[in-house]
Amino acid sequence: MLQKRKWSLFFALTFVCALLGTYMPDCTDTESACLTVVDVAAKAILRCEPGSDLETIKQDLLEKWALGDCKLIKRIRDPKGLVNDCLPWMQKASCHILVSGKQPPACQNQLLFTTSEF
Repeated sequence: MLQKRKWSLFFALTFVCALLGTYMPDCTDTESACLTVVDVAAKAILRCEPGSDLETIKQDLLEKWALGDCKLIKRIRDPKGLVNDCLPWMQKASCHILVSGKQPPACQNQLLFTTSEF
């Protein structure tokens, strides 16, 4: 059950560039934004599944979302939507909502491998 919830949460957070506390990712620096996404998503998973290991979660997300290397990410799909809509939502979303897989459009498919992806 825990593994199933973990995967559900992974999908719910897929390709989200997020914010923690007082810092925002520089979405013009795609590698930095990707690392921020992985960090924030991993901490959200840890918040929802306190028995998990943060570094293991980060590695799993990095493999799933960036094929193991944030240098492969070439573009952030919608930086404005990310900062104005997705980030505040991520900060307030309950674990129940995150695990359900529901997310606003601004949080979907933010990390792109090519500059021409939509």
